[in-house]
Amino acid sequence: MGQSTAAARNRPLVRSSRVARVRTARIYNRYKRYAVPRLRVMKPVFTRYHGPVIEQFRSISPLFVRDHRSGDFAFSILIFAISIALFASLGSQITWIEGKPLPAQPGFWPSIAIGSMLLFSSLNVISAFVSEEKEGRWKEVMVWLRSLEFAGWFIAYVFLVPKLGYLPTSIAFGALLAWRVGYKREGILIAAVAGLLTVVVFKSFIGAQIPGGEIYNYLPSQVRPFMLTYL
Repeated sequence: MGQSTAAARNRPLVRSSRVARVRTARIYNRYKRYAVPRLRVMKPVFTRYHGPVIEQFRSISPLFVRDHRSGDFAFSILIFAISIALFASLGSQITWIEGKPLPAQPGFWPSIAIGSMLLFSSLNVISAFVSEEKEGRWKEVMVWLRSLEFAGWFIAYVFLVPKLGYLPTSIAFGALLAWRVGYKREGILIAAVAGLLTVVVFKSFIGAQIPGGEIYNYLPSQVRPFMLTYL
């Protein structure tokens, strides 16, 4: 009776150890399947240099294997490059005041933040390097690049408002953006009306300080003050 009770108590431990072994085996198999071929590309580095850093990387690289999305590798490289650039510019961008304690230094927390960013982005690069390579990586990157088009639209909007005026630019850009994303005539008309209402609310009622367009200077003298003030 006592032996059967002890065996029953040990069953959860046996099951948990089996689950742990299965998970470890799966991680190791994925490491052999995806990471080892990539590490073979770096074989000249591994064979030429034998030191604690290389041996340590060999021993811990299976720990970085995880599921990645298609664009993770390119994104991790980009963030790592930005982190290096920020870290390299720390010396010229922060100041240290003599006599102040370290946490009160103006450059302390920016250094901590950028140093952490560099550390974790490098770990993310290693993880993306040794993990499974998903298909469609560059397709995902192209989706990101296409989104930059709309950033360009808004940059052009900010640039043209002082030239053409708040009202014409808002109406034109509302209609153009609606056409660009695929709306038909009704959607384009609604977007143009929304641009008009935006101008009326922000400049006429709220009185937002938005520069008047240079093109308003060519209007008749009777209309020019009204356009510069309210539209």
